[in-house]
Amino acid sequence: MTDRHLAEQVAWLKGELFWKLDPHQEEIYDVLNSMDWEEALFFCSRRFGKSYLSIIMALEFCLKNPGSIVRVAAESYKQIQDIVEDNMSPIIAGAPEGLIVREKSSYRYKVGSSSLRLGCTAAAHVDTLRGGNAHFVILEEGGSVPSDDYKKAIRSILGPQLLLTEGSILHVTTPSEEEDHFIHTEVLPECEQAGTCFIRDVYANTKLSAKQIEKQIRRSGGEHTEEWKREFLCQVIRPKELTILPEFHSDM
Repeated sequence: MTDRHLAEQVAWLKGELFWKLDPHQEEIYDVLNSMDWEEALFFCSRRFGKSYLSIIMALEFCLKNPGSIVRVAAESYKQIQDIVEDNMSPIIAGAPEGLIVREKSSYRYKVGSSSLRLGCTAAAHVDTLRGGNAHFVILEEGGSVPSDDYKKAIRSILGPQLLLTEGSILHVTTPSEEEDHFIHTEVLPECEQAGTCFIRDVYANTKLSAKQIEKQIRRSGGEHTEEWKREFLCQVIRPKELTILPEFHSDM
């Protein structure tokens, strides 16, 4: 075993995984770890690695807080499985054997003595998350969840699970196509006031070159498109149908 491998094994056992982050992710990680926070928002561009960062934080929390429950949810079970599995695989490569184990249920991982549990925020399934406690809740891609569903998941289902534990909730998303989405009208201003809102566009991604960004601009249809502005500049876009004035007639 090399000195580096030994150091990495020790870091895993201590629940210190910041060394797996890129500089633009570590900057956010450092800010949150320097403060006591209840709610935070990663309002970041596509391909920023915001879900990768959130899974790093979930694993660290599990390892540093034995016996805890961390819930990670998205609109559908397939979506959250894909998000967690795609990011978990490169993160846990080289982790001590047996430290992170996929349980018989396809929606749970044993992380040390803690439990990481996957869930669904869609209205048809969110009630399955009722009951029990949670110490840390991560909500992925909330902008793609209907606003009312998302609000119910937070206020009626997941929020109460944090009451006794005094746990935290993390929102991880790009802007929603709904201009008046709960994330835009409630979560974003509250987190801005608390200093826990991290708005990062594609140009903040230290892994991307200017050439790669230019290619994406073309794929998005140009810098003038809603897709580019919303998905890569993290702008809340007013729907076109609401910006078009009705045609004027003299008999109106």
